[in-house]
Amino acid sequence: MAVGSVKGRASRSAPLPAAGRWLRSRPALGLLLAGVLSAAPLQAVERWSCRNELEVLCDGETCRASARGEFTPLSVRFDTAGRYAVCAYSGCWEGVARLVRQDQLWLLSQPKAAWLGPAGASPAYSRLVILFDRVDRMALLKVEAFQLPLRCGTVGDLAADD
Repeated sequence: MAVGSVKGRASRSAPLPAAGRWLRSRPALGLLLAGVLSAAPLQAVERWSCRNELEVLCDGETCRASARGEFTPLSVRFDTAGRYAVCAYSGCWEGVARLVRQDQLWLLSQPKAAWLGPAGASPAYSRLVILFDRVDRMALLKVEAFQLPLRCGTVGDLAADD
């Protein structure tokens, strides 16, 4: 009877490619390779935190700005996985955005950013855009009426958390 056949019928499983047969014949090497791959460091997620020093609110006709001390700053956080949290007075827009990176410029966009806060304080979903310059550590945020310049730092950086 031929190898890979059962009572004269050919086996339905496909033969292993040469590399697979070679690795299977050396189980210790396979375990070593699995250990090395599992121990390989994953690329760290880079996290950023931003604050606004002035508040700009715009409607369809006009914009008005408030200086520091006349408003409560928003907390804006995002990372290289596209996760974001933009927290205002009574709740947050949170989720995962589409992230496009070109050199040191990042664009996070989410056409349906979920509002996690009291109903009526904001629509259930809003358009959200964050444009970030990693070199200057500055960002621009657009969500609902907010059109904000932001000063940013990596999470834990005192410059962003003061």
